[in-house]
Amino acid sequence: MSKRQEYRVIPLTKGFVTIIDAKNFRRVNRHSWRVHFSAGTRKKHGEPYARATINKKDVYLHRFLYGLKDVKLHVDHKNRQTLDNREENHEIVPFHVNIKRQRPRKCHK
Repeated sequence: MSKRQEYRVIPLTKGFVTIIDAKNFRRVNRHSWRVHFSAGTRKKHGEPYARATINKKDVYLHRFLYGLKDVKLHVDHKNRQTLDNREENHEIVPFHVNIKRQRPRKCHK
């Protein structure tokens, strides 16, 4: 029988929430997280992401969890739910792999 994973919910601004593994809660909860929408993707306001300002820099939660500073590495959300920040939903991949996995963008005329 597999060990049951525990998760925590982190409230964001505008009524949004993100979920993380319980083991990361203390480190994540030290910061004030807000919802941020990516620019111009498939929805009117883009995809929602959890973001905080840490040491005067904007940091995405999915990158913060792994301490990623290399811009060539990306965190792919396997289930495409950008506010699901559990480790089982993440895969660290190079930029070109992440781009290849994106949904096709609709062109609005």
